[in-house]
Amino acid sequence: MDVTPENRLHFELKNVLPVAVDDYAASLQALAEEYRRYLAAFESPEDSAATKMYVQEIRSGSIINELVPYAVGVLPLLDVAKTVSEYSDYLKAIFDWALGKVSTKPALADEQHTLKSIVRIMEPTAKDQGAQMNIGVMNFHQGVTVNISLSAMEANAAQNFLYRHLTPQPKETITGDHNYVALKWFQTRNELKNKTGDKARIESISPEPVKVLFGTDDLKNRMVINETNIYQKAFIVDVHVETVDGKPILYVVKGLHETLDIAS
Repeated sequence: MDVTPENRLHFELKNVLPVAVDDYAASLQALAEEYRRYLAAFESPEDSAATKMYVQEIRSGSIINELVPYAVGVLPLLDVAKTVSEYSDYLKAIFDWALGKVSTKPALADEQHTLKSIVRIMEPTAKDQGAQMNIGVMNFHQGVTVNISLSAMEANAAQNFLYRHLTPQPKETITGDHNYVALKWFQTRNELKNKTGDKARIESISPEPVKVLFGTDDLKNRMVINETNIYQKAFIVDVHVETVDGKPILYVVKGLHETLDIAS
């Protein structure tokens, strides 16, 4: 395997507690998987398919890995070295965003897979209250430039941030009270006791006509029976909305604020 020192990605875990083998192995695997994902998204799919990340050296003290990508006849060595540095910058942008240091989400190779990988990379650090994770690049003179350094507290905070982006957000429900909305009649029954014939549209809730009931007889009198040209008017009302499977099936008019002439 033809590599040079400048090709290396420096990955260090300063641990206090013993590290679970599966957590640490998953962390390294995620780091390697995301590198290939990064190549596929920002370099070329061909380079990604032909490149793997290998452990070049493990040193004692802290758990220190020097990782090197091995390109099988595709990327020249200088390009490999360049992508290692750029990959380190790419990771830093994601960590900075997850820690709230920047507000704009960086470009991600594959959002859901990438966020899961970043969570896995941090897992050994997050589980050890005294741990610290460092990621950087080993340069030509064997010196290391660390551009990512996370404490256990920061790793936990970053993981929690990313979990929120991985968890589907609940859909906003329209069930409940909606005040000062514009109701336009679709059809009505000019009978006070009729409970089946009144339908209306409230565009801010749904474009479809929905069955209407009234909280009081007075409201139906004012909006239907005693009102003229009701199909050329909009009624500013308070309604309670009932839904099934997220779709409105019933508007209960609770109050009337204003009647507007909308005839052209």
